[in-house]
Amino acid sequence: MTRNEILEVAGKFYKPETITEREIAFARHMMNYEREACAKVCESIDMEAFGVLPVRAVMIANHCAAAIRARGNHE
Repeated sequence: MTRNEILEVAGKFYKPETITEREIAFARHMMNYEREACAKVCESIDMEAFGVLPVRAVMIANHCAAAIRARGNHE
């Protein structure tokens, strides 16, 4: 998320002019933390329960996790 996007979302709850750089940094940190948590969930999903072959399941889970982590590289 860009700085402007953070301000846009935060502006729904706070006056944008009162948001500090430290708060923006905290928001970015929390987004990265949540993104990594989501990626780990993908990696831990038991795809066999859905009838997917084990090797394919690992590929799918790893692809999803990589896609989630890649979102952080575009900010």
